[in-house]
Amino acid sequence: PARVAWDLVLFVLLVYVAFVVMYRECFDVAPCGGWAAWGRAIDAAFLLDVALNFRTSYVDPRDESGTREVSEWRAVARKYVCGWFWLDVASSLPWDVMLAPAGESAAPHVRIPAAYRAGITLFAVEGTPAATALREAPELPLRDAE
Repeated sequence: PARVAWDLVLFVLLVYVAFVVMYRECFDVAPCGGWAAWGRAIDAAFLLDVALNFRTSYVDPRDESGTREVSEWRAVARKYVCGWFWLDVASSLPWDVMLAPAGESAAPHVRIPAAYRAGITLFAVEGTPAATALREAPELPLRDAE
């Protein structure tokens, strides 16, 4: 019951993040004040979930009756690392903070506003080959901010 409640909380946070991140990227709105702290708290919740998954038992798929629950921590950890662990870690890390230059709050991005009207958000880290390719792509013309 506690794990189900935790998963429900994470689901609500995931839906929130999906909408808020898209809104912020599309309209170039930076979180400020308490909202920035709230964003870091959500990041911490997802990282806590990664840690909790090392202690979450699972039903043994080789058990024909489907009732044998594996709770030995080494077996649980091995199964998690060989499964969802890497995706969970990659998606839970606060990349905006980790890629930001020292003393700055976020990494610089190349934004392509013309793509927003199509419902597509394109971005790349400034100074990379991907950013250069996006800036020079004739099918994605840069527009002045409206």
